[in-house]
Amino acid sequence: MFFLFFFVLSNLVFLTVNLPIYIMKMKEPVGTFFPLIHQTTIDYFLYLSSIRESISGGWDTPALFTSEPTKNSILYLYFVIVGKIAGLFHFSPIFAYHLARVVSIELLLIGVYLVVRKLVGRSAYFVSLLALM
Repeated sequence: MFFLFFFVLSNLVFLTVNLPIYIMKMKEPVGTFFPLIHQTTIDYFLYLSSIRESISGGWDTPALFTSEPTKNSILYLYFVIVGKIAGLFHFSPIFAYHLARVVSIELLLIGVYLVVRKLVGRSAYFVSLLALM
């Protein structure tokens, strides 16, 4: 029963934190496109480009945002994997990125709950809520 309470409360926090994204999307003027940016622009578009490269068949990410000659990198392997999955299901990079965020946060929340329960015991509900914050 506590897991359900923990899970619902955690997801309410996650939805609240992401509320500005939904508000900006609803305020999007006609004829424009809001790409659902939730953090710094440079990082967001770097992650999307890694996903796009992976959807297109690449297994590494070129350094698109520098004038210096560089080699391709596997530094963003997580986003390459997200891109491969997106390619299988024909998802857009933006949808794949945000779906991966949601799935990752759910896995993190379940992991926090299980670790705290294992370390402190079944009666440590309050501790797992503090670990969430």
